[in-house]
Amino acid sequence: MQSRREFLKFLSLAVGASLSGCGGSNSGVLGGAIGPAPVSYQFVPLVRSGQSLPQGSSFFGPAVEGEPPFLGGVMINDKRDIVFHAADQTDVRGIYRLAVGDSGATSDIKTVIREGDILPDGTGVDEFSDGELNNSGDFAVQVENAEGIDSLQYCPDGGDFVKVAESFQELSGDAKISGEICECLSLSDDGRLMFVAEYYDDEGEAEGEGLFLMPIGQGGQTQLIVSNNQLLPGTTSAIQTFGVSELYSGGNYLIQGSASPTEGGLSTSDDGSPLTYLVKGRVGEVPQLLAAHPALGATGEGVFRGSIFMCPRMGASGVGTILQTDANKTELWLNSELLLGADAESGGSLSPRGSRIISMFPPVFGPSGLIFLQVYTNDGMEIVLYDGSQFRTLLARGDTLLGKVVEDIMFGALPESVNAQGELVAVVVFEDDETVVMLGVPV
Repeated sequence: MQSRREFLKFLSLAVGASLSGCGGSNSGVLGGAIGPAPVSYQFVPLVRSGQSLPQGSSFFGPAVEGEPPFLGGVMINDKRDIVFHAADQTDVRGIYRLAVGDSGATSDIKTVIREGDILPDGTGVDEFSDGELNNSGDFAVQVENAEGIDSLQYCPDGGDFVKVAESFQELSGDAKISGEICECLSLSDDGRLMFVAEYYDDEGEAEGEGLFLMPIGQGGQTQLIVSNNQLLPGTTSAIQTFGVSELYSGGNYLIQGSASPTEGGLSTSDDGSPLTYLVKGRVGEVPQLLAAHPALGATGEGVFRGSIFMCPRMGASGVGTILQTDANKTELWLNSELLLGADAESGGSLSPRGSRIISMFPPVFGPSGLIFLQVYTNDGMEIVLYDGSQFRTLLARGDTLLGKVVEDIMFGALPESVNAQGELVAVVVFEDDETVVMLGVPV
């Protein structure tokens, strides 16, 4: 089944099988009804395969053997800054940036970071994370050099990268980094960076992972928010890992990770996967458990029992969560409401186009709590919009754009895929294998 293979190919961008990716930085006020949806969308090409790059190279041409040049990680903020991942014709991976003006004109493409770069502090770039773009235009990314040393690099809008943290650095009394700084990070609009790192306690003992909050430019005020081996709220299980950490203005956050019972029992599920949890909190307050694997023994009311299969997302209408109920079935929930079901074997809910849904990406929140979602079906894939009462398809395989037929779509791998104006960014591959970064504009 072609659509199922495509889903699995891109799944690592959204799931993080090791629970180590997909943060976010949306800043919406939590709670409230879902607002009215746009009538329709117009899709505008921003960047095409084969297009020239600033350093004299070019993006890969048409997709080769199913591998597009644009890698799915596309972000947009409220200023219409567009940040996207791509590989050039020499297979060097990079992150690039452009801006879209009010007239629709685009700026020149600028390089943000590439494999092999040397950053201003002397760090050589071997690998880097998805990165985080906020609504001020600031960008943060985790970088690993050739020696395996991690650093957090912050680039203010229009400025150069500044290193704000590094492996084995003592940032504060709370944050004595003992080793790895994980790829999962989140940059809020009010200039705070949430990240996961291994750390030492006051006695110099390695404590495993901790979740930290740093005001940018004030590393000495870095706080430890949650640590591993801490009890998961509402259970007798201990936190083992942190994967997704999504920070919002005002100090609200979501954490997804794995935990283990403290009084015996399984430390993994029957198929060997971690026992996952989802926590919502506010800095300085006691966090709330939203979902947990049944083996973690959650006792509170209103807690979902199931595996957190993909990155949770939070918006004005609440928390959108994808739960895995068995190896083939997933469900999309908004707070306590079941919106969609997917079944990889027989197909689940019907899409707006009438196809059985076999898989889906995490939800992306837009203005007024509108929910955007990519679903994979027996007939392909669709980007759909939920307005509080019904789903509507915005783009699907088989549609015609730019005089060509859409073959593949990649939307929602990162939470910054929709801005406050309801504009969205996606990667589209056509039947002739041309690949385009598209801007979807409500009309």
